[in-house]
Amino acid sequence: MKKEDVISIFFSRSFEKQLNEKILDDIDYVVDVYGVLNYVVNVIDVPYADFLRYITEHPSEVPLQSANITQSSCFAACETEMIDVFMSEDNKGLDFINIGRHFTKYVRSNKDAAFRKYGENQVKTAAHLGLAYEYFNHWYLNSVGYVYNELGIDDRMSLLARNILREPLYAAMLSDILYHDIDIVSYMDCLNSEETKARRYENVKCLLDICLNECKKEGIKTFKVLNTKGELLKKIKEKKKQKVTPHVISEDFFSYSQFSPKSESRDAMAAEGTCMESN
Repeated sequence: MKKEDVISIFFSRSFEKQLNEKILDDIDYVVDVYGVLNYVVNVIDVPYADFLRYITEHPSEVPLQSANITQSSCFAACETEMIDVFMSEDNKGLDFINIGRHFTKYVRSNKDAAFRKYGENQVKTAAHLGLAYEYFNHWYLNSVGYVYNELGIDDRMSLLARNILREPLYAAMLSDILYHDIDIVSYMDCLNSEETKARRYENVKCLLDICLNECKKEGIKTFKVLNTKGELLKKIKEKKKQKVTPHVISEDFFSYSQFSPKSESRDAMAAEGTCMESN
C-alpha cells in the first residue's frame, strides 16, 4: 500500500471505525488481531515527517474546545492499564463511574463522584491517545487497543505520536513548532480559568513530548516549547492576592465597642481588621 493511502486511511480513521462498528454490532465478533497489527505496522512504517506534512497541509477548521485540552492524573491509567480495564470487561462499554472503580489504587475517595471524575479524565485522555472512543455515553477500547500491549515500547510510542496528531490541539502545536517557538498556554484560550490551564499544562506537555521525541528520533528539526508555566502560576498568585478584601472598620463600630459587654473581643476583631488593612 502506498504511504499516501496509509495516511489517508489513518486520518479518516476508516479502518478503525469499520472494526469498531463490528465490535459494537456483534457480541460474538472476534477481532482480526493479525489484520489490526498489519495496519499498525503500516502506519508506523510511514515516516513521521509525512504525517507532519499532512497536518500542515490540512489544518483543522474546528475551533479548540475544553474537551481538546488533555487532563489526566496518571499516564499508565490512560494507556496500558486502561486497555486492561476494557479487556477485563470484554469491551462491552463502560461509563465514567465504572471506569473509575477499576482505579481504586489511584482514587482516594470511595464516592461515585470521585470515581466518575477520575474515570472521565483518564478515558478522555485515552481517546486523545487513540486508544478509546465514546458511543452513546459509554466508552470502548478502540480496535488498535487489541494489539497495543503486544507492541514493543518504541513501537507503542511511535503509534501514539501519530495518533495524537489527529487531535486538533496537538496538530496545531506540531504544525507551529516546525516554524517557530510555541507557548502551550497560548493554545488554551478556550479555558476561562487560569487555574485550569495550570492543572492541565503538564498533561498537555506529556502528550506533546511524545510527538517531539518522535521528531527527535527521526531527525526532524523543531523549535522550542517556551516554559511559561511559572509565569502562569505567578499570574494566578497575583489574582488571588487581589481577591483578598481587607476589613473596613467604621467609627460607629469603635464607639459601640467601648460600651459593649464584649468590648475586649470586639477590640481584638478591630485590631485584626486594622492589621489586614495595613498589609
